[in-house]
Amino acid sequence: MRSKKPVRARIDQVHIMRDGDDAIVECVEPGISNVRLTIGPAIRAMTDLAILDVLNGVVASQERLLAGWNRTVIEIPLGERPVGAAQRRASLHRG
Repeated sequence: MRSKKPVRARIDQVHIMRDGDDAIVECVEPGISNVRLTIGPAIRAMTDLAILDVLNGVVASQERLLAGWNRTVIEIPLGERPVGAAQRRASLHRG
């Protein structure tokens, strides 16, 4: 079974480990994906709570991005060719 995407979490819902400049965040609840965050040298001075704040910020950004995503699917009738990138660029230059 495929793991669920990472979710916003509280400090008591995760285990945080460090590996060099990365943080590995594992959810206590089974079935939720682990996350590896590359933070950089600043990680050495960060608390677990600060690392979790970074993760929760990333998850919130992804949620906002997905909320604004247009999920409209356009079906191309059988026998017709899809509009290629070159055709799209040509139509932009004409208009």
